[in-house]
Order: sequence, then C-alpha cells, then structure tokens
Amino acid sequence: LGHSNFLFSMRSRGYSTIINVFDDIKPVKGGNQFWSKRLERYARALESLPEDQVVLLTDTFDVLLMASPARLLSKFEAFHTDVVFATETQCSTSSCYNFPNTTQAMASLAPRHNPYKWLNAGSMIGRAAALRRLTLCASDFINGTTLPDGTMLSDDQNAFATCFLSDRLRSKRPSM
Repeated sequence: LGHSNFLFSMRSRGYSTIINVFDDIKPVKGGNQFWSKRLERYARALESLPEDQVVLLTDTFDVLLMASPARLLSKFEAFHTDVVFATETQCSTSSCYNFPNTTQAMASLAPRHNPYKWLNAGSMIGRAAALRRLTLCASDFINGTTLPDGTMLSDDQNAFATCFLSDRLRSKRPSM
C-alpha cells in the first residue's frame, strides 16, 4: 500500500518518471544483501543518465511527494551543492552504535540548534554523476566492512555517511 501511495502522490504532483530498482530484492534481517544490491542498482541506473541531471533516490513505502517537480528542483538548487540527503533527529540504526565516530562527525556538521543531525540513506537528491560516485563509494564500503563481531555491515546508513563526510572533507564545502 505504501508504494501505491507514493506512486499516486508522484503522479498527482506531476512527476512522470520512476525507475524501480527493488522489484526482486527484499530486506533480510542481519544481512547486507539488500543494501548492497540497492547500491549496485542505484549506480547502474545513474550510469545511463546525463551527469548533470537532477535525480531523487528515495524509499517509497513511507514517502509521499508533496511538492511539484519545479518546487523540489528549486529547493535543491538553493543548497548550491551536488547532493542533499534527508536527515533525522535521531540516529537509530545499528550503524549509529557500531560507528560512533561517524555519528559524532555527522552531528558536528549540523548547525548547533538544528535537531536534524543524522543522514538518512532512504532519501537523497542530487546530480546523477555525484550520486553515482556516492553510491559506488557506499557500495565499496558496505561490501568491505566487517563489524567487530565478524558480521558484515547490515545497512547503508553508515556507508553513505562515511562517503558523504569524506567528500565534504576533500572539497572543503560548507556544512549541511
């Protein structure tokens, strides 16, 4: 039902294109296969798009689009950056507990009185080339990270946060 509601909100607001990368993959508790496949499919879909095309990557089961494409594009362009992530007021994935340094670094980037300090990997908007770089970085990270207990990283939240922070530090761009 959630995905149907997303499609309805998309069409009623004037969006015309959707690329579904999730048709045959489902989350598996305790495994990174879903997140790894999602990242690979994001990168593959982004590869076929013009580098400067603005793309929205989002979960669809708990998302409704409330702004028109023109309004969303205007809001994105007001940030003067290549990628903008959704953020959260709490860091509650397993990555938050397993990678406290990344969690603290994300919190330090947000303005002091802004409660939205933690990156949410479920929604991002950006230029296709920049999103592809981030998804490839996150894919490399998630497939190469083993937790202290020997298990694989089980979500992409920390992978995106690590890549985002690395990109921020390299480019010396202003904070989120």
